[in-house]
Amino acid sequence: MNSPSRWKAIAVLCLVFVLGMVIGIGGGAFAVRRALQKQVAAGNVGTPLIDHLEREMVSKLHLTPAEQAAVGTELDITRREIREHRHLLLENLRTTSEDTLSRLKTHLPPEKQAQLEEQARRHLGPWGLVIKK
Repeated sequence: MNSPSRWKAIAVLCLVFVLGMVIGIGGGAFAVRRALQKQVAAGNVGTPLIDHLEREMVSKLHLTPAEQAAVGTELDITRREIREHRHLLLENLRTTSEDTLSRLKTHLPPEKQAQLEEQARRHLGPWGLVIKK
């Protein structure tokens, strides 16, 4: 007798579960994206990994102060190299993005070119791939 309402309740519970998963995964992805964009904008990509590596080496290898100083000096060089590579990569990606936009705009009328530029600024701008006007 209560079978149809029982199935409705199960269906509602399943729907709520699936919606919760979608919202949780979507929210998590959004948070990760924002955090990554902030790291990229600050130029910190790669350096938190080196910081973690340094902490792990100090704690697990029980480095002496002299060894810590030597390791720190070497890892500072690595941090600088990562920043330099990141800067060059960002310049190349920005150039590629701007070249692509220029080529795409040659195929569009002026009003659509403006829309394309606005979309590019909105979507690529947070990553530093389009020069903001």
